[in-house]
Amino acid sequence: MRGYNQIHMKKIYRIWLPLLFMLLSGSMVALAQGENKQWHFGMGHHINFNTTPPSYNQNSNMATFESSAAVSDAQGNLLFYTIGCRIWDRNGNQMPNATGLLGNGPSWGTVQGSGQESVQILPNPANSNQYYVFSANASEDGMDKVYYHIVDMSLNGGLGDVIPASKNTLLLDAGLYGITENTGTAYGDCNNYWYIVLTKAPCQYYAFKVDANGVSTTPVISTPNIPVAEGSFKVSNLRQASYTASNSGDMIRSSFNKTTGIFSNFGTIPNTATWHFELSPDEQILYTSDAATIKQFNLQLYPNLTAIGASVTTVGTGGPHFDFRLAPDGKIYVSSIGNYIGRIEQPNLIGPACTFTPQFFTVTGTASSLLLARLGPNNLKPPHNSSDTIRSHTSAMLLCEEDSVVLENLHPGNTTFYWYDGSNADHHTITQPGTYWVRSSHNACTLYIDTFTVSRSPAPLILGKDTMICKGHEAILNAFDPRFDHYEWSDGSTGTTLTVNTPGTYYVTVQAGPCTFSDSIKLGITEPEINILQADTSICSGSTIYVSASTNMNSAIYWNSGQSGPSIPISKPGTYVASTQNMCGIQSDTLLLTEINCDCVPIIPNSFTPNRDGRNDVFMPVFPGSCDAKFYELHIYNRYGQLVFSSFQRDRGWDGTYQGNTPADPGTYFYIVKVINRYGAEDKPLTLKGDISLIR
Repeated sequence: MRGYNQIHMKKIYRIWLPLLFMLLSGSMVALAQGENKQWHFGMGHHINFNTTPPSYNQNSNMATFESSAAVSDAQGNLLFYTIGCRIWDRNGNQMPNATGLLGNGPSWGTVQGSGQESVQILPNPANSNQYYVFSANASEDGMDKVYYHIVDMSLNGGLGDVIPASKNTLLLDAGLYGITENTGTAYGDCNNYWYIVLTKAPCQYYAFKVDANGVSTTPVISTPNIPVAEGSFKVSNLRQASYTASNSGDMIRSSFNKTTGIFSNFGTIPNTATWHFELSPDEQILYTSDAATIKQFNLQLYPNLTAIGASVTTVGTGGPHFDFRLAPDGKIYVSSIGNYIGRIEQPNLIGPACTFTPQFFTVTGTASSLLLARLGPNNLKPPHNSSDTIRSHTSAMLLCEEDSVVLENLHPGNTTFYWYDGSNADHHTITQPGTYWVRSSHNACTLYIDTFTVSRSPAPLILGKDTMICKGHEAILNAFDPRFDHYEWSDGSTGTTLTVNTPGTYYVTVQAGPCTFSDSIKLGITEPEINILQADTSICSGSTIYVSASTNMNSAIYWNSGQSGPSIPISKPGTYVASTQNMCGIQSDTLLLTEINCDCVPIIPNSFTPNRDGRNDVFMPVFPGSCDAKFYELHIYNRYGQLVFSSFQRDRGWDGTYQGNTPADPGTYFYIVKVINRYGAEDKPLTLKGDISLIR
């Protein structure tokens, strides 16, 4: 799928179509299943994937330092296992003619096989009973040669044996070039394979074609001009690419043409220094290891190799980890020094969601039994040996509202396409519901016919609108819908709900059949408040004032006087309480209202001119005629806080002199007036403060 459906600014819905990639699993170039269900490696280790969960035993007769290989039939029944220079049948007995075999070595005592990835097995396209066992010299041998032997399972009473005439067939003598311990296999275009060897100086990729005519002795040579290191080498068959360790410290990524055997578009991925790595089942994620951690890289960012390197995420600790191998159960198994085999549970998922279990198996043997042991290469499926026309079942797919679906090539390697409308591209964009078909092929080997029925499904409402919660409270985000099969939240949890108590944006991805939808919700935190807008104040006897309150919760306001609303009239002294109730509880604020005889409140001028002209020469509060103050005092201060004048007589004001002596400077002065009148409470004086301007 390409594109997405944007419903709101904060909501993006995406639809995936994994069903497209499962229609013709038998015709896809993918990891063989039954052929890889029995692993034999290292010092007698054996993992059996015919059980659920897989089982571990130390019942193998294998004893090797590093590389090994084992192959089963399509039903998972063990056929044989090998370290290149030795081959054992399914009962653990060395095959009669498997003596004196050359290739992977050297040996120390009874332990052999020191090549990291020096052993590979390929089925013979011309004979379903036969397998090629490729065996390359280890670096310690200093021989730099590659041999192969042919095992025929019809010999030795069905237990298999090496065809004598095929023993130690020399395929490559690299001579001065020298071979690395990096070998691998890849699918060809039709009922054939490639066996690949990497050389040192100059660094070159030797690809030998294996078809019904046998193993070609003329390799296809590609030169990357980037020196490789001895370590893992893998060909991504789904994506037609290869990966290998390099002496530069960064892994080499290249394109691989399965028809010609040519490697091209070489480049390095930053931050990927490692000798050991594996690809996820969909080959969109790269896993590497170092001394202590397992790291993950997003290969979907290709062709931006720098971006792939920058996508590094640590998904496992507790190393050192040594080798990886993708298993038939879709998990990646990881060997760790300390005799543990861990497992990456969901390797197609980005980040910690892939879930690394560090000690899935405890391996028996010495503490170093996994020190260098490789878990083995994965075998490729035997060929069809016939031309097929494969018609898929009609598949039903959902098209999200206002979205488009890109029907892509289901069969990597196919080069010719014919769509329902006559177009010939490897993909087709669909914007409307309907039934669509495509015929595709690579050559006369197989013709594929795929049909798709697309229906429209509107994006479901999942989390609702952005919301707020009260400070100190928590919210439960609920994404449950009976139509959803799987949930994954922004913190990696997989329940139907998520409990949160901090502000931020949270998102959930849900699976509904073949469609995947994502939704997000922004959560804010509010601290509820209610405030009476006036401070404590006084009211004149017999008068009425209005007091107001506001709240940030948009809820109704009630007063202890029995009134309601944001503003009420009051005419009596007392304590007034405004309250509001909402999801955060009850909040309140208080106002104290006192009553005074306003007839005794003096009128205070704001300036005077003591120039002795008989007008406004004295600063003095003026009392209403009906007011008979029982107590009165007046104090004047200059801007330095010095007392300039005091009076305790209502009829004696300030004449503008400093303490009655010299004229005071023009400017602003501060006054305090205190009054206790005959009609008020004697213990509660009225205090008035303010500024007075002296003008000359």
